[in-house]
Amino acid sequence: MKTTLILVLRIGFFLFSCITFGQTVLPTKNPINIVSDTIEILNTISEEKDLVGSKYIVPYEIVKFKFDPEKMQLFLIAKAPKKSETKPQFLILYDLIKNKIIWSKIAYASDFSLIEDKVVIQGFKKSWKSFGLDRLSGDIKWQKDTYWYYPLITNNKYIAFTGRVTAFDLNTGQDLWSRKIKIKYGWREREVINGDLLASADGLHKFNLSTGEGWSVEMAMGKKDVGEVIGAAIAGVHTTSDKLVGLSSNILKQNDRVYFSAMNDLSCFDYNSGKEIWHIQLKERRTGDVVLFLNKEKLLLINKGNLYREGESESYGHPYFAIFDKITGQEIAWKEIDDETLIKNVAYDENNGFYLLSEVNLMFYDYNGKLNCKTRCENFNDYPENIAFCTYKPLYTTSKKDNNQFQSLNSLMKDSTSRIVQTSRGFSIFDKYCTTETTFQNEQVKRLFAKTDDLYFLNDNLNDDKSNPFPDSEFYLYILSNEKKLIGEYKLPGFSRYTCNVYNTDSTKAYLFYFNDSKSFSLYPLSQFKVKMK
Repeated sequence: MKTTLILVLRIGFFLFSCITFGQTVLPTKNPINIVSDTIEILNTISEEKDLVGSKYIVPYEIVKFKFDPEKMQLFLIAKAPKKSETKPQFLILYDLIKNKIIWSKIAYASDFSLIEDKVVIQGFKKSWKSFGLDRLSGDIKWQKDTYWYYPLITNNKYIAFTGRVTAFDLNTGQDLWSRKIKIKYGWREREVINGDLLASADGLHKFNLSTGEGWSVEMAMGKKDVGEVIGAAIAGVHTTSDKLVGLSSNILKQNDRVYFSAMNDLSCFDYNSGKEIWHIQLKERRTGDVVLFLNKEKLLLINKGNLYREGESESYGHPYFAIFDKITGQEIAWKEIDDETLIKNVAYDENNGFYLLSEVNLMFYDYNGKLNCKTRCENFNDYPENIAFCTYKPLYTTSKKDNNQFQSLNSLMKDSTSRIVQTSRGFSIFDKYCTTETTFQNEQVKRLFAKTDDLYFLNDNLNDDKSNPFPDSEFYLYILSNEKKLIGEYKLPGFSRYTCNVYNTDSTKAYLFYFNDSKSFSLYPLSQFKVKMK
């Protein structure tokens, strides 16, 4: 009798464990309370134009979020108050109109996607599961026992990338198709073209999004740093990853042809069949991270002179560019770039040529490979960081006559071939001869990050410190009228610089949203602001 009772208890405990611990999503044990209160931001220009909105305080640290302006809902992943590195997290869907939690759950979650009436969650740590929730109720609709990195959501399908490429239905979780891919150095590029997917991982692959069928061409896109590993092993010291990746180009498609570079190979493939049309061996030029683009009948290859180890860029080989006939692959020109540093940015003008920005120089070449000009970017005793196209519009500066009147940096360019070069301290506008036309300090330039109706929103978030993602220092939000006249200047907490945005719900409503800190966010209806502006 005693033995039977013990057996029954053991079976009961086993069934309870399966029911309780086998679940991917659990209900929260205690109610979660998000507290809201009125908040006001003072306008340093006019006290009558202060911003009034609501501040919401969450009891736990927010990891990720998504604001849905159409439904006026905010979905949050928040950290549960546990010390373990493998702790589960709270999933919270919050109604910003009714100021209440629609539902909350506990799950192992690293990331998520909101798709219409669905929430797709990627698991992690103890529960390497991915699952779909009903957005209205939070109930689990399906789950997969595998975690997928680098997912793609398109055409109501979830495309998962590992050693296999798997597509499943977002409504049911049912597998639609799966195709095994040889992968050693990771996925790099993906591009959806009509009903197809082009992706690169140890080669180039085409998938029909409905069936998964297509072609694959194996090409080496990485290698092992054998010398360093052997040296470290002999010395008996710890070493970084021996995998060198990023030795490939963007995927470039035109009509029925696809151009792709990997390691020392440049190839042109037939888009429909994957058959190689032509192939060029790039010899021992140590080709790494490459940019490909087309100009009329020419294919241009820019080798930036770098690769990636553990996500960090490092020098590899020497920068060069080459020009090929896009039809035959015949080499037209090849030139090693006369610069002691790698290429940081490439910008090309369809009619004139292409600009290269290294860590110290700005260079302009025509489409025959002739160097038209070269200048050192020493205007601010600083390293340049970025080169912008003529269509780069989100930078504004004040007028020389009126500090309350703003103008686009684009409007200050003399012609369409001018370029803006950015350093951490400021900006310079160069003409096609690489001559400096105008310079600005960062303090004079503001970034346009949103526009709604007749209002422009600028901030001074021009030099993001990636090592300090949520700085304590405050920054300013600037609001301009349709005439680019400054009508509002507001001091915001530094934490908000990466989350501050304007969301349009429809043609008549818009909201300003940002995080105050890791546990609170604020929302301001802009309709009341516009009324005050009249």
